[in-house]
Amino acid sequence: MPRSSTHKIKEPSPEVNDESEGADIQSPNSPFATAGGHSTGAPFSEARRRFGHPNAADYHLPDISAPIRPPPKLKTKTIHESAFPVFWVEVLDEAHQKWLPVDPLVTETIAKPRSFEPPAADRENNMSYVIAFEEEGTARDITRRYAKAYNAKTRKNRVESTHGGDNWWRRTMRQYSRGWKSDLDQIEDTELAATEAREPMPKNVADFKDHPYYALERHLRRNEVLVGNREVGKVAAGRDPSTPGQKKLESIFRRRDVKAVRSADAWYRLGREIKDGEQPLKMVEPKRKPEDIELGEDAEERAGTNLYSEDQTEVYKPPPIVNGRVPKNSYGNLDVFVPSMVPKGGVHIPCKLVRSCS
Repeated sequence: MPRSSTHKIKEPSPEVNDESEGADIQSPNSPFATAGGHSTGAPFSEARRRFGHPNAADYHLPDISAPIRPPPKLKTKTIHESAFPVFWVEVLDEAHQKWLPVDPLVTETIAKPRSFEPPAADRENNMSYVIAFEEEGTARDITRRYAKAYNAKTRKNRVESTHGGDNWWRRTMRQYSRGWKSDLDQIEDTELAATEAREPMPKNVADFKDHPYYALERHLRRNEVLVGNREVGKVAAGRDPSTPGQKKLESIFRRRDVKAVRSADAWYRLGREIKDGEQPLKMVEPKRKPEDIELGEDAEERAGTNLYSEDQTEVYKPPPIVNGRVPKNSYGNLDVFVPSMVPKGGVHIPCKLVRSCS
């Protein structure tokens, strides 16, 4: 007995016919029909008939356009106004010959220079340089008047902390000087020097690094040595493992007791030689090379380099020229690193004064 099925057989749509019949695109149900059930009859080139369909040119392609996207939102950077001023004025107290800072806008203070420096956590405002400009176009560096820890913290953010930066900054500010110092300028220089001298000793280990007046033994460079053992204070350097509950104290020394030392070859290149009987103040280990890794324990047994201070050296005196014979070293060369190394009886002619002729 045949089963009855609830599925109905789907009749073929009018668009899908035999290959010999064209699709009825003019019917209202056609997706290609326009309003009113009629096609626009857009013209097509003869190449469209190459599809093999008799009504290929009657197709109306709908106008499909991409949706308009809104412009991207630009990320705006929020600017946080600092609670400390960037510009202020100084008024001269003629009775005391002293410049007084005045800020009526931000701090609303008078003659309070210590209230102008922002904290280290303020990333938008950092007091590294404070330059005072006068009416005649001159300028002066007065950072020491406002910085609370000029030598311990502020100086590390300035050009003076780099090699040769002190001389560079001095030459730069000389362009803005009046050429001579008045009595008021001399009084101000004395005031700034006294303010710097009253700066207290740093209280943490990090502030002692590259300090112009104090030094710790841990911060000595490879070519530096401490020649004096006279300590001027102590600083807490963490916990002492030998004594529970107590802090480890480290000795503080004067920066003037730190001397630069060099090897005998380095002093020779500066025109100096080691005195007889002098003992090295420091011996450093040789720098590891790639071939030292292959040697293993033998590389650790290499002798170090002896370093001497300038007090242990004297000016090098080369042997004189005798009968026109110029003294040379074991390699057959004449070492003239500085003018004092020219042997007696000879003259050094720079290369720029010599020209070749043909």
